[in-house]
Parts: sequence; C-alpha cells; structure tokens
Amino acid sequence: MNYTRKRAVTACVRCRARKTKCDNQRPACGFCTSVGASCDYEENVEHSSFDPASLHILSRLNEILERQDDVLSAVHALDAGNISKTANTPGNFSLLSNTASSSAPDQHFPFSPQDGGEGVDPTLQWENSANYLKIPSSRTIPDLILAWPIFDGKYLTDCLQDAIFDSTGMIGSSDSASQAVDRPLGTKPVTSGLSETEISGLIENFLAAVHTKNPILDENMLKRSANSIIEDGLSWDGPSCLVLLACALGAIAIPFEASFTQITFDPHMFRQLERNHAPQNFEKADTYYLLARRRIGLLSQSIVASQCHFLSGVFLMFALKPVQAFHEFHHASLIFQVYLKCNRSSPKSPQTQRLEQRMYWSCFKSECEILSEIPLPESGIADFEYPHLFPSPPDPRNFAVSLGFNESALDPTSSLIQQQSWFYYLSEIALRRIGNRVLNAFYRDDYHLWAEMKVSSMIRVGQEFMNLLDQWHEGLPSQLSYNQDNLRELPAEELPFMIRARVLEIVSCIFRPFLFYAIHSQPLESQESLLHPFVEQALQNSMRLIETNSIRHRHHGVWYTCRVSVSAALSILAAAKSSRISLPQGWQSAVQLAIETLLFWENDGPGDLRVARVILEELFAVELAGFEDNHSW
Repeated sequence: MNYTRKRAVTACVRCRARKTKCDNQRPACGFCTSVGASCDYEENVEHSSFDPASLHILSRLNEILERQDDVLSAVHALDAGNISKTANTPGNFSLLSNTASSSAPDQHFPFSPQDGGEGVDPTLQWENSANYLKIPSSRTIPDLILAWPIFDGKYLTDCLQDAIFDSTGMIGSSDSASQAVDRPLGTKPVTSGLSETEISGLIENFLAAVHTKNPILDENMLKRSANSIIEDGLSWDGPSCLVLLACALGAIAIPFEASFTQITFDPHMFRQLERNHAPQNFEKADTYYLLARRRIGLLSQSIVASQCHFLSGVFLMFALKPVQAFHEFHHASLIFQVYLKCNRSSPKSPQTQRLEQRMYWSCFKSECEILSEIPLPESGIADFEYPHLFPSPPDPRNFAVSLGFNESALDPTSSLIQQQSWFYYLSEIALRRIGNRVLNAFYRDDYHLWAEMKVSSMIRVGQEFMNLLDQWHEGLPSQLSYNQDNLRELPAEELPFMIRARVLEIVSCIFRPFLFYAIHSQPLESQESLLHPFVEQALQNSMRLIETNSIRHRHHGVWYTCRVSVSAALSILAAAKSSRISLPQGWQSAVQLAIETLLFWENDGPGDLRVARVILEELFAVELAGFEDNHSW
C-alpha cells in the first residue's frame, strides 16, 4: 500500500502550545499570520526514520481529529427545535411494546413541552478546539442512571459512589489500611530471595502483557536494570523500583488467550468456570510490590519517579483498588509536570522526548478515566501546555534495541507486537479525545440537561459522532481491526478486543440520552423514525457491552468495565420498567450476565461492586416477575 501523507504530523510551535488546529502553511500558518506573530516549526524530529505505516496512521488520526472540530460547527446553524416542544398529546412510540399504555404514571414523564423551552444546543459546548483536553466530569456513573425518574428515587443518591470510599483503606488511615495499600491483593508476602530466572520471566511477561498498553518505559533500560539487580542485588534507587513494579505486574498479569478461551455469554455456564489465576501469583506480586513501595517515596522529582508512581497506579488498578490508584496517578502527573518545568531548557535526546510524550499522554488518559468515575481533584495535567498532539512513533531502526535484542536476531513476531502496541497506543489516544468530546457535549450536567437540549440537534450531533467513529474504524490498521458489522464476534487478540470495548463504551455514551428521552418523554409519532435507531442501538449496544466486559481477564481496566456493565444493565432495566419500549431478545440473559460478572469480581474490588450487584438483583427480580406475567420465555 502506498502511504501518502495528507497533512503535516505536527503543528507550529504556537498552535501546539495553544492546542488548536494549525493549517501548517509555510513559512507562517494562518493563525500566526492573522495575529502578526512569528511562526516556528520544530525541525529536530527526523521524520524520515519513521516507517510509512506510522506516518499513515498519524496522518489518518490527525485528519479524524480535525474532522472533530468541524462536526458540531456543521450543525451549529441548523434550526433544531425540541421534539417535546411540539408534542401536545401522548403518542405511541415505535419501540413501544404491544401492551404499552399511553397513560403511564405521570412521575415517569416529568418533562413537559415547556420544560424544554427553546432548547439548549449541544453544539454550543464545542466551540473550543481543545475541548478534548478538558477532563470529563463524573456524569456517566451508574449512580446518575439510578437517579432517573423511572426508578422513583428508590436508592439513595450516590449510594454506589459512597460505597467506593466506605470500603477503601486510605493511605495512612490505620496500620491495617496501610498494609492493605502495601499488599493490595490481601495476600501474605513471600520472603524468599529473588530468583534470576524469575525476574527475567516476570519482566518478559510485563513487557508482553502490560507494557503494550502504556509503553512509557525504555524497554532496553528496564532489562539492563533487571540484569544489574540479578548480578548485584537491589538498590534503593529509581531503576530498582521500576524493576520491582514491573515484576509485580508481570506476576499478576496472565496471557489474554487463557481468558479468551473461557468466554461464555451464558450466565449459568459463567458461574461454573474455574478461576484462571493461582493464589501464589498474587503472593508473588504482593512481595514485589511491597519492596517497590519501600523505595518509591525516596525518589526525586524525575521522570523515573513519575514512571514508578504510574506503574504503581496500574498495579493497584489490576488489584481493583481505584482510590489508591488515583493517588498514584495523581502523584505521577504532578511529578511529571514538575520534571518538565525543571528541564524545559535542557537538551534532550530523541529517545527522552519520546518517553516524555508517552508519559504525558498516559498520565492524561489515566486521569480522564479515573476522574470520569470518581469526583476527585485534577492534577492540572490537562491544563499543562504540552505541545505534542501525539507521541512520536518509535524509530523502527531502534525496535530491536528497544526490545533488548540484537537487530539481526530479532524475532519478527516481537517486531509485530511492538508495532501493534504502537498503533494501539495511538488509537487509544484518539479514542480518548473523541470520548472526551462526547462526554463534554452530552454529560456536562445530569439528565436534566437532556430534557433542555434541542433533540433534533442531539440527533444530528449523535449521528455525526457515529460517522466519526466509522471513519476512525476505516482507518484502523489490520492489526487492530475487528468486525464492526457483527459486534457479537469478539476479536481473539487482546489489543483489538480492548479497542472494540472502548468504542462500545463511547457509543453507549452517545446513545444513552436518547434512551432516557424515549423512557421519560412522549415524542410525536412523526418523530419516531428519527429516534428509533438511536433507542434500538442504545439497548443493543448495552447488551454487547455486558457480553464484552464479562471476560474474566484481570487487567488495568477491570473495575471500569464492571461499572460500565452496571450502567448498561441499568439502562436495560430502565427500559423494561417503562413498559413502553420493546426489549431486544436476550435482555434477561444480558442482565444476569452482568450480575454474574460483578459477583466474580466483587470480593477483590471496592464496595460499589457488591452494592451494584445487589441493586441489579433487586431490580431484575421485579422486572422479570412482571415480564413473565405477560410473556413466556
């Protein structure tokens, strides 16, 4: 394939600092010309060393991100009246079941025509092209679905949020809590000496199973540090801390293939599956993590210290300890910002620049993920004027060296894994930007916002977001591609599997406002065809999310996927409770599968998983009883 760059990979220095689009005109871009400022481009990056595939992917991602800026401006001027504004009489919705009543309880339809007024246009919230860098608020959490009027206020506000903190041992709160942080898996530490064979194997497993998702380390340097520990023993410095954290993660991570072979969508078979993780692996992981914790507080404000705190956060997420993980990610971001300011004038090698770029984006992504679930303070990483829109691709000439091999002896499979990891990392960054804009457009407030928005504008914007994701999928390299036409077909490789799960999560956020509207409002019959596909896809996508997230594979995002499954199951149950929307076939099995998934993980995680499981069981029992009164399985 002939890869032709359609636009420059990087903007000018001024536009990159402002985090705005640059038209890349030479010698001066349009913005710099308009304000009479000097326009400079960084020329110290040798693009000729990048492989054509990396250049093509960067170009495609930049084109898609540029299209994001145009999506809402294209509909901004459209005349978008609120559907509820013209709905004078109750009408049957095309997704209504045959038994739906047009005189449903009034409390489930609280949004009268005048509540919408002229309507709020979601496009107004997307005027800043750096909107993707705004950390989303925690408006997609399951608590806010439980607050929907359809559930009649049965559960306390923030009951799931409170459960996260009620069951979390905070750092320094007590001796037992401190031990829980040191040994997040709750196991008895192993005190035997460190084995050369063991360390080498754990490092290899870390690089293959963990580092591929957040490639923030110099792999060659990590291996040299590991060899030094094997030969000379542990030190109290940053490299030793990094090796210990990598070993801890290498001990707790298992190959994706072992988990994939266990996948079943049958909730009854799911419960009978054997656990694929040996207790001794947890003990080993806790031992290495405890040794790392003793060193991490001694590190200076360096990029190595930031890397250590970040990997500590990743380990705690593996252990389903999100609040403690937040502390580590927050610390990593703060240290990294201090490091950049202290070294802003220092000359840096291309390899150091690449590590800095990856560190920035990994910190930013992790903060977005955790703060979209837990309302805690930001580190300021999103406001830090960091100029690189994407991290620079690794130099293909250094693939062998960075993997710790002689170039002539490099296994082609290792090179492919490295390339797939790089494409995954770029795609994850692009999806985080798209996801942030979806959240900042539709979730800057609770569900009352949806009642005030112009529904026709919501439809247009929602469709544009879907078109954007379709365009993004078309540009995926074959190493990450999945079957978008049949979402029940799961990719057998981990990185395409994870990419697909991320897309399903974004799609769920796009469609949820339309499901809410269908449940709580009564649109005109003439508007049915407009809303029908969004509501239908909201339910179908919820089922696909539950199925995808049921995989019993321990990874960085397990806690997130559990909460996404809770939101998906609550969305289905809200539709069932409304008695107005036709439910997709298999919805009962999907909800039960979500319950089984929570049951599997709840003993490892914070209290919100157990509370969510109990709530789902209660709601499901009520809806299942009512459904069986009128239908047969």
